Amino acid sequence: MTAAIVQTATETMTQPPAVVRSLDDLRNDLLVADHRCEQAFVLLQNRDATIAQLQEQLAAEQHARILAEQQLEDHRTNLDVAHEEMAALRAAREAWSDLTQASENMRAHIATLEETLDSQTRQLQETQLTVKQLTQERTELSTQISQLRQANAEHDTVRAADVAQLQAARQQLANAQEELQ
Repeated sequence: MTAAIVQTATETMTQPPAVVRSLDDLRNDLLVADHRCEQAFVLLQNRDATIAQLQEQLAAEQHARILAEQQLEDHRTNLDVAHEEMAALRAAREAWSDLTQASENMRAHIATLEETLDSQTRQLQETQLTVKQLTQERTELSTQISQLRQANAEHDTVRAADVAQLQAARQQLANAQEELQ
């Protein structure tokens, strides 16, 4: 637009002196030129406003880009934390699984120990019954032995008396034989 104004002014000034223009023509040319200058000035103002607006948009976009980069970094950090938490959860799940397996193994071992304890308790009860029977038999045998000893002692006493009688009878027989001789 400015170039057109300059060109018009240049053309006006470079016209040969032979051509005489009227004052009204020059006034009209000046009004047109003035109008074009105003339009150019408005265009310049609009361009400056557009540049300022574009600069504001650029600043806003740069600010938005910085915010987006910060959010992206926050998301990355959150993602890293989430990965760490997932790893911790996996480790906890594995530990829980190990504990569950250990608990099941312990229950099986306890069941085996309870079965062994029941078996040993039955054997102990049987052994106690056997010991009771053997103790009872021992008591009976001790009683029988005591009775046999007493009977044996009585027999020894009777035998000793019989032996004494027998010796007395032998002595009498020997005495009687001596007298007979």
